[in-house]
Amino acid sequence: MKDIYQIINQLITEHQELELPEFGKFSGEIMEAEIHPVDHRFMPKYLKIDFQLDKNANGDLIIDKLSESNNISKTEAKKQLLDFRNEILQKLKKGEKVVLKELGYMSWKAGHLYFEQDLKFNYLKESFGLSSFTQKPHQEVVPDQEVKAELQEITTSKSYRRLIFGVAASVVVLALAALIYLRWDGILNVYKNKIANRNDNVEVNKTESKSNSDDNLAIIDSLNLIKEQDSVLKIAKNDTILELDTAESIAEISQEEEVIAESEVVTEISEPKNQNENYYLVAACFKDEQNARDFVKELREKGYSSAELRGKTKGLHRVIYSSYEKYSEALKTYKEIRDKEGGNPWIQKI
Repeated sequence: MKDIYQIINQLITEHQELELPEFGKFSGEIMEAEIHPVDHRFMPKYLKIDFQLDKNANGDLIIDKLSESNNISKTEAKKQLLDFRNEILQKLKKGEKVVLKELGYMSWKAGHLYFEQDLKFNYLKESFGLSSFTQKPHQEVVPDQEVKAELQEITTSKSYRRLIFGVAASVVVLALAALIYLRWDGILNVYKNKIANRNDNVEVNKTESKSNSDDNLAIIDSLNLIKEQDSVLKIAKNDTILELDTAESIAEISQEEEVIAESEVVTEISEPKNQNENYYLVAACFKDEQNARDFVKELREKGYSSAELRGKTKGLHRVIYSSYEKYSEALKTYKEIRDKEGGNPWIQKI
C-alpha cells in the first residue's frame, strides 16, 4: 500500500504539478544548472517546486491515483486526503514546522503559509541521478617569513619595472601625438593658404557697359553665384521673388519687364562708399524702391545691421547684406546666411 507522500512525489515527477483537494496546488518550474555565488554549491538542472493555498482545488488526479494504487473507492481516497490536509493545518496552527517527506517543509508565519523545497531531491526526469555538491573554497597556503620576504622583493622589483615601462610608454605616446599634431597642423595651414590664394585669384570676366550716361562706364564681373546643389538666382519683381536656374543663359520674365539672368550681366552699380569695398553680398533686387527699403528694414530687424539699399541692377533696386574687401570674407558670410536663412544670396564684384 502506497502512502500519500509516495503518490505526491510520483505525480509531481510525472506531471510537474499537482492539486490536493480543497487544500492547494504544487507547481513546478524548470531551472537551469547554476553555481551559488556565496556557498559555491553546484545545482544541476532541476524542478523548482512551489505551493499555493487554494480551497477550490479539486485534486481529481491524486484521488484517482490513490484509489487505484490502494484499491479503495474514490470517496475513501478523497476522505484520506482531506484528513491528510487537516493534520497538516493543525500542526501549522500550533506553530510547528511540517515535514513533507522527500519534498520539503511547510510553516505558518504572520498569517501566510510558506513552503521550502528540499533541494536534496531532484524531481526533474532528465536530471535523474544528479545531485548538488559544494566546492570548498580555495585555501591559500601561508608561507613562512623567509618566503614572504622573497616574494615581497620579487613583487617590488616587478612593480618597479612595470612603472618604468609605463612611464617610457607614456613618453613615447605623447611624443608621437605631438608629432602627429604638428604635422597635421602644418598640412591644414598649407591647405588653408591654397584655398585663400585660390579665392583671391578668382578670375572675373568684365564687359563694357553701353550706357551713354555721364558717369564712367561701369565694369563688373560676372555674378559669382555660389553653386551648391541647386543654387538659384533670386530677383524680386514687385513683391514676387523669381527663381532662375544659373545654367540658363537668358530667361524672359514677361513682356512688361524683362530681367536677364546670365553668366555675365552689365549692371548699373553705384560708387562704393570706400576704396576697400570690392564685393557685394546681394540679398535681393526689387522693382519698387519702397519694397526694397522694407526688405532692408526686415534684414536689420533680423540682426543684419550692415544691410542697406545700394544702387541698381538693370533698373532694379539692389539690397545688400554688406560689402567686403576680400572675396573670402564675402564667401564666409554667404555660407553663414545661406545655412541660417535657407535663401540664395549671391556675391557680386564691384
